[in-house]
Amino acid sequence: MYANAVFGIWPFIFEDYPTLKKIYDVYCKITLTYYFLFIVSGWIKFFQLFQEIPIPATEIMGNISITFIYSVTIWRARAIRGPRMMNIIKNVIDWEKKIMDSEDQPLIDIFNNYAWQNRIISQVFIITVIIVTNLFFVHPLGLDPRARYDPVTNETVYIRPLPLSSWFPFDDQKHYLRAYMFHILDAYVGASFVNNTDLFSFGIITFPLGQTVILNYILSHFEDYVVKIQEQLGVDRDEASFITLRECILKHKDIISYIHAFNKEMNIVILLDFLQSSLQLAAIVLQLIFVRKN
Repeated sequence: MYANAVFGIWPFIFEDYPTLKKIYDVYCKITLTYYFLFIVSGWIKFFQLFQEIPIPATEIMGNISITFIYSVTIWRARAIRGPRMMNIIKNVIDWEKKIMDSEDQPLIDIFNNYAWQNRIISQVFIITVIIVTNLFFVHPLGLDPRARYDPVTNETVYIRPLPLSSWFPFDDQKHYLRAYMFHILDAYVGASFVNNTDLFSFGIITFPLGQTVILNYILSHFEDYVVKIQEQLGVDRDEASFITLRECILKHKDIISYIHAFNKEMNIVILLDFLQSSLQLAAIVLQLIFVRKN
């Protein structure tokens, strides 16, 4: 949540402070705009690469791998801040509060166990993203300059590689260090967006699993909960059984509604995720083929 808030993704922050909320909304627009402009520069560079002689197939594959995943990520970030997703997040917060306020230790333990698993997976994912991102900075240092024909001067020039593939409004070879530093910033911003939106989506997807386990636990210990309802409400056994069963049915309906709302909001994003994953695999294979040929 805190990492999402830093990059302007988390929609619920400063709810009780209107002035700070407005400032944060402006900050969100600035971060998303910067990220969007970098994506645009990546696509500009992508089309520029096709005009080079010879066409740098390896760099094109590298460009499309990063640019497409960043494009999908900004779509996901936009969806997270959408009204439907905000309702889903509110439901998650409400369900968590109800479980913690219930003082039902077995249910709290189930919830905490899934939260702990989610936290461990998130930490492993974050470490992986940090390692991969830093490798992007080191990787160009071990590469040889790439030959490119310049039709204007009728000469072959050698292009020093950069961590990412994007267009600059200045000559990135004459101002190589500046371009390199911009790419370090862009990579950290992009990786943070990818990391935070992926972890957020993972948490939202896995949340109903924990709720299903909780529901299964209640049904498995149905008699115990009937007794609790009898003691709390002072009703007879039949009415307590009816109330307990009704609550289980309502809980099940809530889980189904949650999944339906998530699918309705994120189905396009999930489809794009599948496409970009397939494209990345294809790009990696093609890069390996071209590297072997060269």
